[in-house]
Amino acid sequence: MAIGLPAYYKDRKVLKFSKNITKEIALEVINNLGWQEIGLHPYALDYKTGGTMLTAGERVYINITDSEIIIRSECMFISQIIDFGKNKSNTQLFWNEYQKVIENSF
Repeated sequence: MAIGLPAYYKDRKVLKFSKNITKEIALEVINNLGWQEIGLHPYALDYKTGGTMLTAGERVYINITDSEIIIRSECMFISQIIDFGKNKSNTQLFWNEYQKVIENSF
């Protein structure tokens, strides 16, 4: 459970594919998860999750660099100090789905 203003969790992994292929995989993952787009950038994706009874939803920012993919999930409300484990759960959910897409596509 993360604590901060806002509470967040960040993780990263080394790229297995090019930036363009990684972005395509990430977009498929996000589509499978049903997250809503906030904004798209050349090699970064900005999305939000749905809220729950404990949170108002989280903002998930995925940055794809030359060597790694970085995912950061943070609470939508800047004043939310405790995330009840949702941010770490979002990143793990992303990585699990990411692995499934890779296994089914390549």
